[in-house]
Amino acid sequence: MTDGDPTTERGGPASWWKATAIVTAVLVALTCGVIVWSFMPPVVYFPFFALAASVLLGMGGVWLILSLIGWMKYKTLRLSTIAPVIVLVTGALVTLSALRMLRLHCRKTPSKQWPRIARSRWKTKQLASTGSCRSGPSATGAASISRVV
Repeated sequence: MTDGDPTTERGGPASWWKATAIVTAVLVALTCGVIVWSFMPPVVYFPFFALAASVLLGMGGVWLILSLIGWMKYKTLRLSTIAPVIVLVTGALVTLSALRMLRLHCRKTPSKQWPRIARSRWKTKQLASTGSCRSGPSATGAASISRVV
């Protein structure tokens, strides 16, 4: 360090800033791992999700302060972008997990459109649940319906 300059001899950020940025990224990764784990189908562990989300909110504040110091004092961006990338990947994984849970729920719930379609155009021998949320007859449900002749 020369004359109170916060950068090292190579011109990079100070070692304390690097260490805290790396520790923050690791803690964010662990917290995001808990969020993804708690949101995996078939069961969502909401207390774990809520606790991890609140910890992630606090880590976001720490990240914001570190990023502002890094951008203004050390003119560095790379190290401070690790945490937001991890959070974005976690958001995508949680969204995909939520979509999968919705799809699993729809398979268990019979379609509301089936009885109306069956009464209007088809005579039913037996009306079985289709196993999907589609509004029309599917390959599994079509076998249990015969045409009115």
